[in-house]
Amino acid sequence: VFALQELKLIDPSMGSGHILVYAFDVFMQLYEAEGEMPRTAAELILEKNLFGLDIDKRAFQLSYFAMMMKGRQYNRRILNKNIHPNVYVIPAQPDITEAELQLLNFDFPNTGKAQEDLLALAKVFSHGSDLGSLIEFSGIDFENLKTGLQAENNVSFLDQAVSEMVQVGELLQQKYHIGITNPPYMGSSGMNETLSNFVKKSYPDSKSDMFGIFIERLQKMTDSSGYYAMITQHAWMFLSSFEKLRKKLNQQTIINMIHLGTRAFEEIGGEVVQTTAFVMSPAQRKRFPGKYLRLVDFANHELKEEKTLEAIASDSVDYLYTTVQDNFAKIPGSPISYWVSENLI
Repeated sequence: VFALQELKLIDPSMGSGHILVYAFDVFMQLYEAEGEMPRTAAELILEKNLFGLDIDKRAFQLSYFAMMMKGRQYNRRILNKNIHPNVYVIPAQPDITEAELQLLNFDFPNTGKAQEDLLALAKVFSHGSDLGSLIEFSGIDFENLKTGLQAENNVSFLDQAVSEMVQVGELLQQKYHIGITNPPYMGSSGMNETLSNFVKKSYPDSKSDMFGIFIERLQKMTDSSGYYAMITQHAWMFLSSFEKLRKKLNQQTIINMIHLGTRAFEEIGGEVVQTTAFVMSPAQRKRFPGKYLRLVDFANHELKEEKTLEAIASDSVDYLYTTVQDNFAKIPGSPISYWVSENLI
């Protein structure tokens, strides 16, 4: 059991913040159920619970604005309280040299370790606009870095750049109880040289499309006792190019899935992208009965919504399947064939 303010949720490709805004309202309901005053809960949600990253500065600005407006909805004085949502644009610094870092006047508890860590941050963030939330860090002492930054009052461009690298670097190193995102879609042919070389080396099992890479990245960001949720193209469930990724995912647990098929979004009337949405646990739960809602045969957004509500009301509908994930490994290529009968398996 843990306090609600310890529950951390991240959207690593937040766009303009739609998921974070929805999550804000969910957290507000949780805090109110615990008897917390809405104005206090609004501050806690912004400071403790919600985190977001993006490579697009304009998207970040929209997310920041949306989060502050959610806070203002419940707390009229929140704009005067020097509260900053934990949403950031990924730094895209030109190379900051070791010589420049040595000119900093920060008073770090461990100066040698700080110099080493700052150099590691600067080296990777020089590719920030290409790699975004795919950047990972391990072993960096952020407490040491933050202690030095807090003691310093300078606001030079270099100081500001270092501060941003530390803030975002810490978000990329820590674990979250909940990861949730609508990831970017980009086939390998659309990737520039920096991104292509990086994913070939770091994500060989999902490198054919960014949404597959983000499935792996979000799992890494999520605590083993937590959950992560995504909406993606459904290609990873079946195509041979994602077979190694499926084998990795079958070492985890699909809690539930809505297989949406085409025309899942009201505002994109003629869209034919095949999509699926799922909740996953990074831990493997043997013989777990996952639930799969098959909406691919229903023609449009409205009908899919109607059928979803019917399935929530009654789990006896014939398009809701319950199956054990272990079965997928018994089929050549390990497709996510949740509708297949026991006889065929």
